[in-house]
Amino acid sequence: MPKVNLHEFRYKTLWERLRAAGDFLRQHPGSTLVIDPGEYVLTTDRARATQKSVMNGEFGKVPQLVMFQPDFGYDRGLDLDGVKGCRIEAYGAVFTVDGFMEPVSVRNCKNVTVLGLTIDHKRKPYSRGTVIGADDGKITVRFGENYHITPKMPHMRACLCDREFTRLERSVELDSMELVNEHEAVFNARFVPEDAAGREIYIWHTYHSRPAILIENAENTCLKDVTVHSQPGMGVTAHGAKDILFERLRVVPADGECMSTNTDATHLASCRGRVKYDGCLFVGQGDDGLNVHTYYHTVLSSDGNKITCKAFPPDGTHTQTPDYFKAGDCLVKVSADTLAAEDTFRAVSVETDGGENAVVLDHPFGETEGYFIADKDAVPDLQVVNCTMKDHLARGMLIKCPKARIENCTVERTFEYAVKIAPEASWKEGIATDEITVRGCRFTDCDRVNNLCGGIYMYSESADRSEKIHGKITVENCRIECPHAKNAVILNNVREITESENTLICKEKQA
Repeated sequence: MPKVNLHEFRYKTLWERLRAAGDFLRQHPGSTLVIDPGEYVLTTDRARATQKSVMNGEFGKVPQLVMFQPDFGYDRGLDLDGVKGCRIEAYGAVFTVDGFMEPVSVRNCKNVTVLGLTIDHKRKPYSRGTVIGADDGKITVRFGENYHITPKMPHMRACLCDREFTRLERSVELDSMELVNEHEAVFNARFVPEDAAGREIYIWHTYHSRPAILIENAENTCLKDVTVHSQPGMGVTAHGAKDILFERLRVVPADGECMSTNTDATHLASCRGRVKYDGCLFVGQGDDGLNVHTYYHTVLSSDGNKITCKAFPPDGTHTQTPDYFKAGDCLVKVSADTLAAEDTFRAVSVETDGGENAVVLDHPFGETEGYFIADKDAVPDLQVVNCTMKDHLARGMLIKCPKARIENCTVERTFEYAVKIAPEASWKEGIATDEITVRGCRFTDCDRVNNLCGGIYMYSESADRSEKIHGKITVENCRIECPHAKNAVILNNVREITESENTLICKEKQA
């Protein structure tokens, strides 16, 4: 099969060469693209303008309200749209992104493998500084030379490092800001820790935006030895994809930094088949290590066995593209109050338009008020093995899929639970689980915010938590050490629990 080197595409900018390479790969199925070791600056006029608009406050205090919308324009770097079989060999290659964009896009593809690529930013999507003064509800921060600041830059979230500057340790809530000069600012803060002075502080300028790597409507995708150091959104976002392998994927801070991506390391919505994380490392991101779910759809109309429905997650889907069912899928009718499944259907046919699903079911839906409908086939068999997640601001793993196996994994010092297993009605993210196995794992010093559960927290995040919506969970040969937290494990709303050979160290024990 053809093998081509990126330098063979004779264009002035990296972005132009990547566009040409994408065209070549589409025209030559089964090809390999080689990207030689070295640093490559990836930028466009629009990417730089987007970052400048964010930093100048042109998108407001919450930029995602503008830039995380279906009609917001952005550029893609390596765009593999429509490629049928390709291999990207990029060991030692670093894409240094200048601006805000989607560096790698795997869409409408089959059999794509990306090897060894690293993604980082010239000017990080966050700012790092040192607290040089802290008193009377104010903190004064001096930022480094690489972190030019502006009078109206968003400061949506902030977090202090530990004294050794090795990890994110404590959140700080910032209000208004007064610029002293281009590298120093005074922030009003709702709570100023007594020991804040002298610590490094990281300040987020965005939450959701485009991911570093998008996988959408793609089949059999492999990311191996890929590293993401920063992104003004998530590391990897997948939607509507089937069969994904993350092998030694690393979402970690760059050398000398404590922060990686602004939100999740990985986020998978409505994916199918098997998703496997093997030997991955997620450190210092602003939200979960992984979140795997489908969406709860609202039924807009019903006429016998014909319904129209649409997903209404609060921020839109995480790719800003509609969530659609497929003919033949298993659909479940879910109580909006308890998130319990009350009926199961087969989708005889599905027509999609404008984000809506017009579905013919194999039998009448019945009452619609107070119910969601979800696609149980649009959630993968999840396997997370030999992975490490630590020092980030939310959960290590957030699981909302029927079947999952978590084995030989380590989660350390996360701000919230090591593993959360719960559908979330507020986010319209489901569904309840059938069978979860957690085996041979080590969870240490997690849930440093709530001090509630340092290990596995399984429940229903709904208005009425009385139903046993989960099937079975098995916890074997795990060590959970969280002496500051009340519980090591909390298992609610589950019908069957099997546990053996576990070591639990906490203030209390509850199951």
